[in-house]
Amino acid sequence: MSPAWGFVTPLGRMAPAPKTFVVVNPRSGGSRGRHLWPRLADQLHRTLGPFDFEFTNAGGAGTILATQAIAQGYRRLIAVGGDGTVNEVLNGVMTEDGQILHPDVTLAAIPTGSGTDYWRSLGLPEEPFAALKYLNRARLRHYDIGRVALHTHDGHALVRYFCNVADVGLGGDVVDRAKKLPSWGQGTINYCVGAIGAFWQWGAPDITLAIDDEPETRQPITTVIVAIGQYCGGGMHVAPRAKLDDGRFDLVVVGALSRWCLLELLPKLYTGKLDRQEQIGVRTAHTLTLHSSHPVRITLDGEIAGQLPAQFQLLPRVLPILA
Repeated sequence: MSPAWGFVTPLGRMAPAPKTFVVVNPRSGGSRGRHLWPRLADQLHRTLGPFDFEFTNAGGAGTILATQAIAQGYRRLIAVGGDGTVNEVLNGVMTEDGQILHPDVTLAAIPTGSGTDYWRSLGLPEEPFAALKYLNRARLRHYDIGRVALHTHDGHALVRYFCNVADVGLGGDVVDRAKKLPSWGQGTINYCVGAIGAFWQWGAPDITLAIDDEPETRQPITTVIVAIGQYCGGGMHVAPRAKLDDGRFDLVVVGALSRWCLLELLPKLYTGKLDRQEQIGVRTAHTLTLHSSHPVRITLDGEIAGQLPAQFQLLPRVLPILA
């Protein structure tokens, strides 16, 4: 990975390699990231000093860039994009056994994507220049993350991490539909439209769950939300009691519902009242194991990551982030 950005000293010599590396998703927000980057880069330099950066060029590139940056001595990584970009950088700084690649690594993020739910969960500005300006007074905090052992669609096992919300079931269909809509719709509109289409065609497969050390249960399930943060899907307030550093998942288990019940449920997703509905179970957990005889998708931080079977584990206060 060769740096794409360097700053020249007054004498014309290149300054020493900076500590900061920025992963920029130029396609975030319908190419909003690319259009805003020159101005963001200038202000970022004024705020934090010299840095290097790279554009992502494919799904998963942010993970590779983050891992390479740490190997090359960068210790402050900044994700410029949406929730998916933050997730990729997170996965790039973690080992498979749940450790940070280097103890001095810190993360930060500037939102330019259509999905900014992690910023909303953090209580940070969702406008990119306001978020960048906030970095001047941001403090290093450590937040929980989730470790997920899951499977790809062709059956291979892998480990992934998430920092905000995971969804097992209906959410994968919603995300798939939302991604196919025009980018000008932005997060909330696209997710809402995707949800309506998914609600109309979704069936509730039988899923076996084991929560912490409790016995397994099997039931038809529309979706299981595994939350660290409170928001997902472009502002859906799915887990109003969740805290990013309380050392536990907030689980929202939605049983089998009719299409009309799902449509009636949609507005409540944005009001934080999901836990007041019948056929919806809400509780906390540290671990969760799920499997099903049918293919069931898993989304992590708004991106489809794989499918069941899967094991979720909460890793308390592992993520070092400027917030």
